[in-house]
Amino acid sequence: MCAYMPIMISLPFMYGFTNKRWENAIDVILEKKWGVQKIHLMRIIGLVKADFNTALKIVFVQKLMWQAENSDITPDQWGGRPDRSAPNYAT
Repeated sequence: MCAYMPIMISLPFMYGFTNKRWENAIDVILEKKWGVQKIHLMRIIGLVKADFNTALKIVFVQKLMWQAENSDITPDQWGGRPDRSAPNYAT
């Protein structure tokens, strides 16, 4: 099972088809401040299937950060980079 999942997750990205389970998402709107229901003060979160979320993390985030590192990303960008975090920058 462990060797099977990475192959199944990567196939849609390699061959350009969509997994039918990945075509639906739920948008949830959360209040930033409790009791304040003004649309410009709300947070929208898109919920997708867990395996699709994992695939997006692997395919997009890791490749995107690799591309950014190779194209001289600004040194002020700390989030998501190896051996760097916002608390380290503040000290």
